[in-house]
Amino acid sequence: MADFLAKPEVSKADIITVQEPWENPYNDTTYHPLKQTHELLFPSSAETGGRARVCIYISKKLAGWTHYAHSEFCQEVRFQAGLGEICFFNIYNECGTTGTVDLLNTLLCDNQRHRRRHVMIAGDFNLHHPAWGGIQATQDLGSDRLIELCDEADLDLWLEPGTITRDQNGEQTTIDLLFGTPALTERLVVCELALECHADSDHLPIRALLDIDTVPIIETKRRLWKAIDTEKFDVFVADNLPMPPPLTTPRQIDDAVDHLIDIVRRGVHESTPWARSSPHANPSWTKECGEAVKHSRRMFRQYLATHSEEDWETYRLARNQKGKVIKAALRRGFRNFIEEAVDQGPQ
Repeated sequence: MADFLAKPEVSKADIITVQEPWENPYNDTTYHPLKQTHELLFPSSAETGGRARVCIYISKKLAGWTHYAHSEFCQEVRFQAGLGEICFFNIYNECGTTGTVDLLNTLLCDNQRHRRRHVMIAGDFNLHHPAWGGIQATQDLGSDRLIELCDEADLDLWLEPGTITRDQNGEQTTIDLLFGTPALTERLVVCELALECHADSDHLPIRALLDIDTVPIIETKRRLWKAIDTEKFDVFVADNLPMPPPLTTPRQIDDAVDHLIDIVRRGVHESTPWARSSPHANPSWTKECGEAVKHSRRMFRQYLATHSEEDWETYRLARNQKGKVIKAALRRGFRNFIEEAVDQGPQ
């Protein structure tokens, strides 16, 4: 996950969904390097009855969304768009079962009184069927439940049938799927594999782009106070703030205070730049990390071209080495951060 979420292309997305996320062995959470740009939606085990098997990263640019944790396998985010409320589901369906599909059927079809109008579903369904896997795909016993759900909830398959979404050592399957209701399908620009975002998973990332207007959050500008030119500020204030006359009335005091505030604001404007935050900056990321990522990516592309066992083994070794390099760099960066904080002492 570290390599995947570190990619600038990934952090540009408004909603990022992950199935089977990394499990923190010490806390009931998962990896979250996008704190500057995204909120992590990862419900606690107490809330869902088990450790969450899916998580969502939602952009801080989106306003007015609501999160629902229906189970450890199913989460929903509702947000407003130009065509109305959109209900987005991220799901994981365990192999050999239809439990999550049945839950979706209850949420989308059984409650007609509160039926959702605009629905998107993304997830790992672990079900095989020619309808989405292509004519050569096998058919699982439980896959008919997903077909029935699509019929009853009026869902369109967005990914091209036969698109390989999981590729591990020559075993190619289509189990990661995206569905949407017709009004959203009309707004669908593209739904495709995003191989340039692939990291160390045997599942291939999928990109979906919709032409819809969402409600943005208005960002407030802030000053980069550590870059203030104190000399310029002092000179400006000294030149523009004369010694006030004796203040004998409340009105004179109010006017003097207002003038002082105005001079300070103008001094800040002259001496202090606006902050321009970089959502992709990571002080722990090293040149070695970037090289390891590029090498792993090259080996994966080579495997996709040949699907040979030798190239798979080469890619697997490169992927494991990349993980070790990134993990070591992040560990060093965290230790340096702690050391600097201790050296600085209380602030």
